[in-house]
Amino acid sequence: MKKILSSLIIALFAAAGYAGESTISVTGAGQVTVKPAFVAVQFSIQTRDRKQEPAQNRNLEISGAVLKLLKSRHGIREDDIYTLDYQLNEDYEMVNEKQVLVGYVARTGMKVNIRNMEKYRAVISDLLKAGATNIDSVDFGYEKTGSLKIDALSLAYADARSKAEKVASLAGKTLAGSVKIEEIETDFGPLRAEMRMKAEASGDVISSGQQFVTAKIHVVFEMK
Repeated sequence: MKKILSSLIIALFAAAGYAGESTISVTGAGQVTVKPAFVAVQFSIQTRDRKQEPAQNRNLEISGAVLKLLKSRHGIREDDIYTLDYQLNEDYEMVNEKQVLVGYVARTGMKVNIRNMEKYRAVISDLLKAGATNIDSVDFGYEKTGSLKIDALSLAYADARSKAEKVASLAGKTLAGSVKIEEIETDFGPLRAEMRMKAEASGDVISSGQQFVTAKIHVVFEMK
């Protein structure tokens, strides 16, 4: 703590005379917790047949069954279900060191956002039972992170002002207002290693899927 105060006091006197006034220059940090809004599951449906049409028809049949399952059994909204791509490819095998056409492969890639976080494992299990051949990815999804950046910047400013008020009081002064504000960085993602260690040391619980919006700013305050 003494080291931090010493650094701030040095900044106080080094910044004196900024724009002809007595000033103090500090940095502030803010952090906002972001909980996932949904689980995003990408999966694919793959069907094979010696002929094109049966491969496509079977794929279409399974895709329809999957859509019905997601909407009727799990109550997932239509705008949370996406078809990502569709492919129809020739299927070859090596026979006597030669590639031989043995049929066709139809593949539909899909994505579903599961907003009931407790149900995503059950949804994945039902997808596989309904005919999905691959679960390609399972990720947490987030919404409205833009407004949370403003919240993190507000907390960073409050942190900077608190520091400046404490050090200004040591010089027998008070703050008149800020004359310069610079955004150093903002970040969205998991806690950095040093911040995670600090949080865990203080007993804070960091849950699975939890992300953070962090902001750091530089502020110059005028003193009177």
